[in-house]
Amino acid sequence: MSALLAERTSAGLAARFEAAAHTDDRPLAAVARGSAHRPHQPALIDSRKSLSFARLRAVILELAAILQQRGVGPGDRVMIAAENTMACVALLYAVQLLSAWPAILNPRSARAEVAALRDCCAPRLTVFAVDDAPAALELSKETGVDRWDHADVGTLVFEPTAQSR
Repeated sequence: MSALLAERTSAGLAARFEAAAHTDDRPLAAVARGSAHRPHQPALIDSRKSLSFARLRAVILELAAILQQRGVGPGDRVMIAAENTMACVALLYAVQLLSAWPAILNPRSARAEVAALRDCCAPRLTVFAVDDAPAALELSKETGVDRWDHADVGTLVFEPTAQSR
C-alpha cells in the first residue's frame, strides 16, 4: 500500500471512529465517547495490563487498517480464534469499524469443528490471537501465513480464507 493510500485509509478510519461517538449506539460508540471524554481512564483491564480509552482507540484503528489491507470490507465475515483477551476485544471493535461481521471461534475447538465453522461462515479472513491461546497457535500453524506482532494485543496470525462479499 502506498504511503498516500495508507494515510487516506487511516484518516478515513479515524473519521469513521469519531463519527461513531455521535451517531451510533453500537459498543464501538462507547469506546469512541470514552476516548474523546476520558482518554486516560482505563478501558480494558486484564491480569497483566490495562489499556486507556485513548490507547484502545489507537489499537482499534491500527487493527482496522491491518484488516482492511488484507481485504476486509463492509459485509465481510472475519473469523477470530482467540481466548477472552484484549486482542479479542480489540479485533471485535476493528471488525465492527469496517462494517464487517465477526465470527468468534473457541480456539480449543476440534479441527473438524473449525473446518465446519469456516465452511459455514466463509470468512474473508481468519485471525488467530496466539499469545494467550496455545490452541490458536496450533491451529494457525496449519494455515496461517502472515504474522503481526503488537505490543498491546500480542501476536496475531492471519489466514486469508474466502471471498465472502
